[in-house]
Amino acid sequence: MTSSRNTENAAVPPRSVGKDLCAGHHGEILQGTFRIAGRLVRALVTLPTPEVVAEASVVLDRFRPDVVVSPASKSKAAAAAEITLRTLGVGGGCRVTLRNNAPAGIGVGTSTCDVVATIRAVADAAGRTLSALEVARLAVIAETASDSVMLPGAVTLFAHREGRVLEVLAAALPPLLLVGCHIGPVGGVDTLGLPPARYTDDEIAQMNVMLGGLRHAARRSDAVLLGRIATLSARMNQRFLPVPQFTELCGIADAVGAVGVQVAHSGKVAGIMFDKRDPATGKAAELCQRELDSIGVPNSYQFVPEVPSVPLAASFGTDWLRRTGVADVRHPQGVPA
Repeated sequence: MTSSRNTENAAVPPRSVGKDLCAGHHGEILQGTFRIAGRLVRALVTLPTPEVVAEASVVLDRFRPDVVVSPASKSKAAAAAEITLRTLGVGGGCRVTLRNNAPAGIGVGTSTCDVVATIRAVADAAGRTLSALEVARLAVIAETASDSVMLPGAVTLFAHREGRVLEVLAAALPPLLLVGCHIGPVGGVDTLGLPPARYTDDEIAQMNVMLGGLRHAARRSDAVLLGRIATLSARMNQRFLPVPQFTELCGIADAVGAVGVQVAHSGKVAGIMFDKRDPATGKAAELCQRELDSIGVPNSYQFVPEVPSVPLAASFGTDWLRRTGVADVRHPQGVPA
């Protein structure tokens, strides 16, 4: 995609190069509308994954007036580059090259990873550093609603349509092992094409109780309570974007001794959650995968929801698309080698 802008003077070399990596997530633990300081705010708590990675490479050029992004379909990244150049006062344009290992629309933060990596790569090329909260603000401007992937590490309640952290719930999640899967027919979900969920007063009151439970679970490293909260949030979301075979997923979770089920509240992935500290978890997770296969959900995968502060480029070497069964989803960049 190409966008034009006026050339301004800026104290950067004629051609400067920047690069950034951003890790994604595997849907949410909790998402909804919460009453915070007397007002209603839409917010979420994401479940990180090291499996999803986006990389942005940027070349600034003060002699060109436009922003060019490859693949051309990445319009949100193009907007992010344009907004970042303007925010930093950098004249000219740039070329952005993106690659990632997951298609958009399945609920793993692909577009936000593209946007965040682009913002940080533009800043890197300009010799500037933006705080995570500055990146969050720019990301929301670029794509209207943004995941919290620019905030790795801490467990945060993030206002995804405002780009701000409402609360840091804990330094880390309890130790978990996830059996993830891709649910439903091939294709993605247009998140912004969906109408925002309208919750009842009773549901909003329940969400605030769930938030209190999540706060307690995260701070006390209580995987069982965390799983219950995730399951409640996923079940509430069934009214807005139903996950196929959700009842079967919950039945399998109960049968194999999992602590809960989490979903992408606007996507196609789901995860059955286990307490990683339980000695029975390894065999239970394997049984879970066999049970998923028996109900027609193949290609399940295991992962630990921990993300390094700097995602590894080596993550592109994993065959994540094929392992998860989403290789057939339209993927403009192709499947990374």
